[in-house]
Amino acid sequence: MWRCSNLAKVAAIALVGCAVAAKDTDNYQPEIKPAEVRRMTEARDLLRQGKSKEAAEALRQLITVVPDYFLAHYNLGIALSNLGDNKGSLAAFQKARALRDAKDLNEWSIYNSTGWAYMILGDARKAEELLKVAEAHADQMPRGSQAKLWNNLGYLHMSNRDFAKARPYLEKGKAMNNSLAEDNLRVLNQMTALQSPK
Repeated sequence: MWRCSNLAKVAAIALVGCAVAAKDTDNYQPEIKPAEVRRMTEARDLLRQGKSKEAAEALRQLITVVPDYFLAHYNLGIALSNLGDNKGSLAAFQKARALRDAKDLNEWSIYNSTGWAYMILGDARKAEELLKVAEAHADQMPRGSQAKLWNNLGYLHMSNRDFAKARPYLEKGKAMNNSLAEDNLRVLNQMTALQSPK
Protein backbone atom coordinates (compact mmCIF):
# COMPACT_ATOMS: atom_id res chain seq x y z
CA MET A 1 0.00 0.00 0.00
CA TRP A 2 1.38 3.43 -0.96
CA ARG A 3 1.85 5.70 2.06
CA CYS A 4 1.89 9.47 2.27
CA SER A 5 5.00 10.77 4.06
CA ASN A 6 2.92 12.94 6.36
CA LEU A 7 -0.07 10.66 6.87
CA ALA A 8 -1.18 12.18 10.18
CA LYS A 9 -1.51 15.61 8.57
CA VAL A 10 -3.37 14.13 5.62
CA ALA A 11 -5.70 12.29 8.00
CA ALA A 12 -6.48 15.45 9.92
CA ILE A 13 -7.32 17.28 6.72
CA ALA A 14 -9.24 14.43 5.13
CA LEU A 15 -11.51 13.73 8.05
CA VAL A 16 -14.86 15.34 7.90
CA GLY A 17 -16.15 17.17 10.97
CA CYS A 18 -19.81 17.61 11.59
CA ALA A 19 -21.22 20.99 12.45
CA VAL A 20 -23.90 22.06 14.85
CA ALA A 21 -26.20 24.42 12.97
CA ALA A 22 -27.54 26.57 15.78
CA LYS A 23 -25.62 27.63 18.87
CA ASP A 24 -27.63 25.66 21.42
CA THR A 25 -29.41 23.13 19.23
CA ASP A 26 -28.07 19.94 17.73
CA ASN A 27 -29.79 19.37 14.38
CA TYR A 28 -29.11 15.64 14.48
CA GLN A 29 -30.18 15.10 18.08
CA PRO A 30 -32.49 17.92 19.21
CA GLU A 31 -33.01 16.12 22.53
CA ILE A 32 -29.45 17.01 23.59
CA LYS A 33 -29.59 19.74 26.24
CA PRO A 34 -28.32 23.19 25.21
CA ALA A 35 -25.57 23.11 27.85
CA GLU A 36 -24.18 19.88 26.37
CA VAL A 37 -24.40 21.30 22.85
CA ARG A 38 -22.36 24.30 24.02
CA ARG A 39 -19.76 21.98 25.57
CA MET A 40 -19.49 20.06 22.31
CA THR A 41 -19.20 23.30 20.33
CA GLU A 42 -16.45 24.53 22.66
CA ALA A 43 -14.57 21.25 22.20
CA ARG A 44 -14.93 21.49 18.42
CA ASP A 45 -13.58 25.04 18.61
CA LEU A 46 -10.54 23.69 20.48
CA LEU A 47 -10.03 21.28 17.56
CA ARG A 48 -10.15 24.16 15.10
CA GLN A 49 -7.52 25.98 17.18
CA GLY A 50 -5.22 22.95 16.96
CA LYS A 51 -5.76 22.01 20.61
CA SER A 52 -6.61 18.37 20.01
CA LYS A 53 -5.47 17.12 23.42
CA GLU A 54 -7.71 19.58 25.23
CA ALA A 55 -10.57 18.84 22.85
CA ALA A 56 -10.24 15.09 23.40
CA GLU A 57 -10.35 15.53 27.17
CA ALA A 58 -13.39 17.82 26.98
CA LEU A 59 -15.17 15.37 24.67
CA ARG A 60 -14.38 12.39 26.90
CA GLN A 61 -15.86 14.29 29.85
CA LEU A 62 -18.93 15.18 27.80
CA ILE A 63 -19.41 11.55 26.73
CA THR A 64 -19.51 10.48 30.39
CA VAL A 65 -22.49 12.82 30.83
CA VAL A 66 -24.15 12.11 27.45
CA PRO A 67 -22.90 8.70 26.27
CA ASP A 68 -25.16 8.63 23.21
CA TYR A 69 -24.09 11.99 21.78
CA PHE A 70 -23.21 11.35 18.13
CA LEU A 71 -21.27 14.58 17.52
CA ALA A 72 -19.22 14.16 20.70
CA HIS A 73 -18.03 10.72 19.58
CA TYR A 74 -17.47 11.97 16.01
CA ASN A 75 -15.34 14.91 17.12
CA LEU A 76 -13.48 12.72 19.61
CA GLY A 77 -12.51 10.55 16.65
CA ILE A 78 -11.12 13.60 14.87
CA ALA A 79 -9.22 14.75 17.97
CA LEU A 80 -7.68 11.32 18.52
CA SER A 81 -6.69 11.10 14.85
CA ASN A 82 -4.97 14.46 15.14
CA LEU A 83 -3.07 13.10 18.16
CA GLY A 84 -1.96 10.02 16.22
CA ASP A 85 -4.15 7.62 18.21
CA ASN A 86 -5.50 5.84 15.15
CA LYS A 87 -7.02 2.90 17.03
CA GLY A 88 -8.74 5.24 19.49
CA SER A 89 -9.92 7.37 16.59
CA LEU A 90 -11.42 4.35 14.85
CA ALA A 91 -13.18 3.27 18.06
CA ALA A 92 -14.73 6.74 18.45
CA PHE A 93 -15.83 6.80 14.80
CA GLN A 94 -17.30 3.30 15.14
CA LYS A 95 -19.32 4.42 18.17
CA ALA A 96 -20.50 7.52 16.30
CA ARG A 97 -21.48 5.40 13.30
CA ALA A 98 -23.35 2.94 15.53
CA LEU A 99 -25.25 5.87 17.08
CA ARG A 100 -25.95 7.30 13.61
CA ASP A 101 -27.38 3.97 12.49
CA ALA A 102 -29.33 3.25 15.71
CA LYS A 103 -30.90 6.71 15.74
CA ASP A 104 -31.28 6.85 11.94
CA LEU A 105 -29.56 10.24 11.81
CA ASN A 106 -29.34 11.85 8.37
CA GLU A 107 -25.56 12.23 8.50
CA TRP A 108 -23.43 10.30 6.02
CA SER A 109 -19.94 11.77 6.37
CA ILE A 110 -19.29 9.48 9.34
CA TYR A 111 -18.90 6.67 6.80
CA ASN A 112 -16.21 8.68 5.05
CA SER A 113 -14.33 9.37 8.29
CA THR A 114 -14.63 5.79 9.52
CA GLY A 115 -13.48 4.53 6.13
CA TRP A 116 -10.49 6.84 6.28
CA ALA A 117 -9.63 5.53 9.77
CA TYR A 118 -9.69 1.95 8.47
CA MET A 119 -7.48 3.01 5.57
CA ILE A 120 -4.93 4.55 7.97
CA LEU A 121 -4.85 1.26 9.87
CA GLY A 122 -4.26 -0.70 6.65
CA ASP A 123 -7.69 -2.31 6.14
CA ALA A 124 -8.36 -1.24 2.55
CA ARG A 125 -11.27 -3.66 2.13
CA LYS A 126 -13.24 -2.26 5.09
CA ALA A 127 -12.24 1.28 4.12
CA GLU A 128 -13.63 0.85 0.62
CA GLU A 129 -16.84 -0.71 1.94
CA LEU A 130 -17.53 2.32 4.14
CA LEU A 131 -16.40 4.89 1.58
CA LYS A 132 -18.80 3.33 -0.93
CA VAL A 133 -21.69 3.81 1.53
CA ALA A 134 -20.72 7.49 1.80
CA GLU A 135 -20.47 7.68 -1.99
CA ALA A 136 -24.00 6.29 -2.38
CA HIS A 137 -25.27 9.16 -0.20
CA ALA A 138 -22.88 11.88 -1.39
CA ASP A 139 -25.77 13.97 -2.70
CA GLN A 140 -26.96 14.32 0.93
CA MET A 141 -23.57 15.57 2.13
CA PRO A 142 -22.35 19.17 2.11
CA ARG A 143 -20.13 20.12 -0.82
CA GLY A 144 -16.96 20.22 1.29
CA SER A 145 -17.66 16.75 2.66
CA GLN A 146 -18.22 15.46 -0.86
CA ALA A 147 -14.87 16.87 -1.98
CA LYS A 148 -13.13 15.12 0.92
CA LEU A 149 -14.92 11.89 0.05
CA TRP A 150 -13.72 12.07 -3.56
CA ASN A 151 -10.19 12.67 -2.33
CA ASN A 152 -10.38 9.73 0.06
CA LEU A 153 -11.71 7.35 -2.59
CA GLY A 154 -9.01 8.52 -4.99
CA TYR A 155 -6.34 8.13 -2.34
CA LEU A 156 -7.58 4.61 -1.52
CA HIS A 157 -7.35 3.50 -5.15
CA MET A 158 -4.04 5.29 -5.62
CA SER A 159 -2.59 3.55 -2.55
CA ASN A 160 -3.72 0.24 -4.04
CA ARG A 161 -1.97 1.28 -7.27
CA ASP A 162 -5.25 1.25 -9.19
CA PHE A 163 -4.51 4.56 -10.89
CA ALA A 164 -7.35 4.30 -13.42
CA LYS A 165 -9.92 4.13 -10.61
CA ALA A 166 -8.18 6.83 -8.57
CA ARG A 167 -8.06 9.49 -11.28
CA PRO A 168 -11.79 10.28 -11.71
CA TYR A 169 -12.28 10.62 -7.94
CA LEU A 170 -9.31 12.93 -7.55
CA GLU A 171 -10.45 14.97 -10.54
CA LYS A 172 -13.90 15.36 -8.95
CA GLY A 173 -12.29 16.49 -5.70
CA LYS A 174 -10.03 18.93 -7.52
CA ALA A 175 -13.03 20.33 -9.45
CA MET A 176 -14.59 21.06 -6.04
CA ASN A 177 -11.46 23.02 -5.05
CA ASN A 178 -10.13 20.39 -2.65
CA SER A 179 -6.42 21.18 -2.42
CA LEU A 180 -5.59 17.73 -1.06
CA ALA A 181 -7.23 16.08 -4.08
CA GLU A 182 -5.23 18.43 -6.30
CA ASP A 183 -2.01 17.44 -4.52
CA ASN A 184 -2.86 13.74 -4.75
CA LEU A 185 -3.69 14.12 -8.45
CA ARG A 186 -0.26 15.67 -8.99
CA VAL A 187 1.34 12.70 -7.17
CA LEU A 188 -0.78 10.30 -9.22
CA ASN A 189 0.44 11.93 -12.44
CA GLN A 190 4.04 11.55 -11.30
CA MET A 191 3.50 7.90 -10.36
CA THR A 192 1.80 7.22 -13.69
CA ALA A 193 4.66 8.89 -15.58
CA LEU A 194 7.18 6.68 -13.76
CA GLN A 195 5.29 3.57 -14.86
CA SER A 196 4.96 4.62 -18.49
CA PRO A 197 7.32 2.91 -20.93
CA LYS A 198 10.05 5.23 -22.18
